[in-house]
Amino acid sequence: MLGKLIKYEFKATAKLFLLAYVALAVVALLNLVLFPLAVGDNPVGETLRAGTGIVPGGDSAVLNVAGVLTMVLYVLSAIGLIVVTFVVVIIRFYRNLLGDEGYLMFTLPVTISRQILSKLIVGTLWTVCSIAIVFVTFLVLLIRLDALEAVNDTLRTLSETGYPVGLWIASIVFTIILSALSGILQFYAAMAVGPRITDSRLGGSIVAYIVIYIITQVVTFAILLIFALISNLELFAQSAAENLTSVSAQAQLFDSVGFVILGSSVVSCVAIGTACYIFTHRMLKRNLNLG
Repeated sequence: MLGKLIKYEFKATAKLFLLAYVALAVVALLNLVLFPLAVGDNPVGETLRAGTGIVPGGDSAVLNVAGVLTMVLYVLSAIGLIVVTFVVVIIRFYRNLLGDEGYLMFTLPVTISRQILSKLIVGTLWTVCSIAIVFVTFLVLLIRLDALEAVNDTLRTLSETGYPVGLWIASIVFTIILSALSGILQFYAAMAVGPRITDSRLGGSIVAYIVIYIITQVVTFAILLIFALISNLELFAQSAAENLTSVSAQAQLFDSVGFVILGSSVVSCVAIGTACYIFTHRMLKRNLNLG
């Protein structure tokens, strides 16, 4: 039954997200064409200007303005996509389980756990897809502008020293997925307890989310501090500072910092996400208050 719920949720949200992805892709495509032309000191821009016969001044000024405007539009579109994704995920949970549709959903022969998981799985997948679309379009734009040379050199240097670059990239992706799960569950928990705080579900949910956010920040900081102490981060920093030109020392410091940040993020996301899931499940099972 969980599979059917996930399939239904995908069908209900796919059209909106696909249209949003197409819109962002179109804006990114405009940037690929116009922004390199507007960047005069960029090799790609100079090549395109030469190929199109455009010289500084005249039409070039128009392209400069167009390039800047399309870049601003891209940034706003990317931010808007992430915001819309979270809003849709939140609204779907509220409407289907806490709103008028909840009367129908809770009459189905489906456990509360599966109801929550279906929303969580689909919401997380859409969130990760939205982040991936933004990252890919931005990465393509950087490649178009030949702006990744410094990053490539750094990664190449680290790889030559035997540093597990691929492992760290995979760890970052995994952490992003866990962060999305934990973030969505925090919204679920806030909406589940909202009506118990004030008469207004929206107002109560906002207050609840603020409280949950403060608690999660305290927990995250405590876990971060524990990981920093475990990894002897201060000793690694002192060692690297003694020989800043040593690639191995820099890699060691980067490894230690990465362990602290990613390790603490994974532990905090799992702990916070699990707590929020249990809390949401309990509220829906024993204290359900449909709007």
